[in-house]
Amino acid sequence: MELSLLLLAVTGLLITDKAKNSEGQLIPIHPVEDEPDLVNDETVDKKHTSFTSQELKDIHDLAKNISHSKGHITQSEEGDPEYRRSYMRKVIRETKFESLKFWFTKHSNSSGEYSVSDLQDLEHLVHQYDTAIDFIKLGGLEFLLPLISHTDPEISSATFSVLTAAMQGNPTVQKYAEDAQILNYILKVLRNAHRRSTSSLYTLSSYIRNNPVSQLNFFRHKGLNILAGILKSQVDNLKSKLKVLELLSDLASEIYMGPVTAYENQNQLAKLKRAFASGFSNLNLCEIIPKYLDYDDFVILEKTIFAMNSVAPNVCSKDFKKPHVIKVVGQLLLKYEPKKKFWLTKHESELRWIIWTELQALYDVIKM
Repeated sequence: MELSLLLLAVTGLLITDKAKNSEGQLIPIHPVEDEPDLVNDETVDKKHTSFTSQELKDIHDLAKNISHSKGHITQSEEGDPEYRRSYMRKVIRETKFESLKFWFTKHSNSSGEYSVSDLQDLEHLVHQYDTAIDFIKLGGLEFLLPLISHTDPEISSATFSVLTAAMQGNPTVQKYAEDAQILNYILKVLRNAHRRSTSSLYTLSSYIRNNPVSQLNFFRHKGLNILAGILKSQVDNLKSKLKVLELLSDLASEIYMGPVTAYENQNQLAKLKRAFASGFSNLNLCEIIPKYLDYDDFVILEKTIFAMNSVAPNVCSKDFKKPHVIKVVGQLLLKYEPKKKFWLTKHESELRWIIWTELQALYDVIKM
């Protein structure tokens, strides 16, 4: 059944957190007349408009910790706010797990046809850390990996979005994805200029970020060649190019400025540094990235300058010290000088300040 209904029912039992007067005494709770319906009927699956026996048991068990008497609510020993919040999280997880099982049961009996809406429902579920782990235990990766190469690009993109949500910041899921050789599936799509999408780059990022083992695997499979190709491509859209700049910046920051404790040993870190630096050198990435400074756009400049600052000290120092690069950075410093008056929104003013600050840091490095 719908999670929103369960949460509304449980939330009704949690009002004691606020039901005290200034002296700390409990006050009567009375129903509010003409209260508007909080549930949008259009968003509720009409097939599931009643509580299951298990859901009713969950609510009943929670209610036992709170005793009601003459309109007053008195907390029992186990009815303190922290206990109820913890219990509510447990109920949410169990309900999402049941929703996951329902989703897989429904689609395992299908003929292999899925809608974008079906996959978006699954993406919503696996955003939660514990639910993402439940997802892989139920065979989620094996279920979805074939859909990456679906002939319908919208299905493929929606599948990547589910995988991104499941792996994002979740080492358990990342490890399982490594064992399932997910990189082979991702790279197969990324190598096809007419098939790859920005969503596939987000999935790649969620897989290799803060994951040294997958990063080494990515470099061994010449993943940097693909990223360099996207930056030089006349086919790929600007959004994909910006995601590549962001990913390169993040990788450089992790490898060169991240904690040493994130790696199994010094040898693993040394291998990553060599692979990253040699890839940049062989693919001329230190020459490609500064070309994006020519764009007169706040967002593009921000991504480009962040990427340059990440690789300037350890990877691209020699290339960024070339006169034409120093000249462009110096010109941009003058253009984005914060004291200049412009008719800008607050957001635009903040972006200009960020750009100028990062430009100043970059200029200090390349002028040394």
